[in-house]
Amino acid sequence: MTTLSDTADDKGTDLPPNPAKDGPDRTTFAWRRFARGIWQHPAFRLLLGVSFGVMLGGYLLPVLELIAAGNRPALGPALMRLAAWLSLVPLAIGVASMISKRLDGLGLMLMALVAGLVAPLITVDTGDHQPWIWLGYALIYPLLWLNIIRPARRSLARSFTLLILTVTLMTSALFHLIVVDLAYRSVVAQERGATRQELITIIDLPQELFEQQCRLRVLGCWSGPPDQAPDMGNATLQDKLAAVHEAIEAYQLYGLRRVVEPENVTALSADLRGDQLAYFHTGEEYRVAWDNRHYGHLTWRYQIYLGALMASAHLWWVFGGFILLAFHQSKTAWRYAKREADEIKAERGGIAPKVDDAAHR
Repeated sequence: MTTLSDTADDKGTDLPPNPAKDGPDRTTFAWRRFARGIWQHPAFRLLLGVSFGVMLGGYLLPVLELIAAGNRPALGPALMRLAAWLSLVPLAIGVASMISKRLDGLGLMLMALVAGLVAPLITVDTGDHQPWIWLGYALIYPLLWLNIIRPARRSLARSFTLLILTVTLMTSALFHLIVVDLAYRSVVAQERGATRQELITIIDLPQELFEQQCRLRVLGCWSGPPDQAPDMGNATLQDKLAAVHEAIEAYQLYGLRRVVEPENVTALSADLRGDQLAYFHTGEEYRVAWDNRHYGHLTWRYQIYLGALMASAHLWWVFGGFILLAFHQSKTAWRYAKREADEIKAERGGIAPKVDDAAHR
């Protein structure tokens, strides 16, 4: 007796899909097959590789050219841009690993391209991109931990990505603490302190000697009646002078030196000025000596230190960690294929199918 299914198979007619027996409808995954086809196409892989090479060269070649030219003021910002890009690559990989359980070299290059496109939007030459990167870690790091804690979401790629994120986060925090919070702030305070001592030394000298020392030390100086004020060319100093002068005039605190100190630096600043002054009021006139020096040389010097440390560390941890991940993934895939081949061999009575060693190699 011929059944309906036999008749349909003989005529080549497709029966309505049975999800319980046949699985999901093939059209449901059509877009996945299409995306996989593009992802595995040689032309796409070539385009992705070339784009990654251009991106890498765009960040790395300016650094090498500036090193060869000995242009240290421009080298600091270039290194900071490279470090910012390499700091964003682990975050992009973290997002990709939460979408896919497995990562390969193409995924790394694609995420590096995404990070390279995002980095210029949040990076400035002074290193002020750091708050944005900390925000990214604060969002992605806990989410990745949640994927690791849940057994159903856990994978080798996600574990390695979490390890890479942990190491880059720790090294970024450590380098920022040592270079910026300790060394940079200390050196800026020392140089400003030396200049402030010069201001205090000359502020109450006789008028002729006061003017002579101002020219000799290349400091901003002015003296005149109480109803006038100098043009200091610095809005911050101008406001500080106005506040001090108003207080002295109100309480008639003549004959005393007043020193206005700058605020402590909290980040690498390209436009780093003295922002300090010394004030002396004789009762008939007053004089001001202010720090008109620029301390940008300290900024680019410590940009070089911070950028070189972060770029080299992130380059090692991100790409070195991914090479180690690829090695473990290939070994895992080969062992899994070999185990399946052994099971099939046992079922067929000793005839084993051929296992491709390409994944292992």
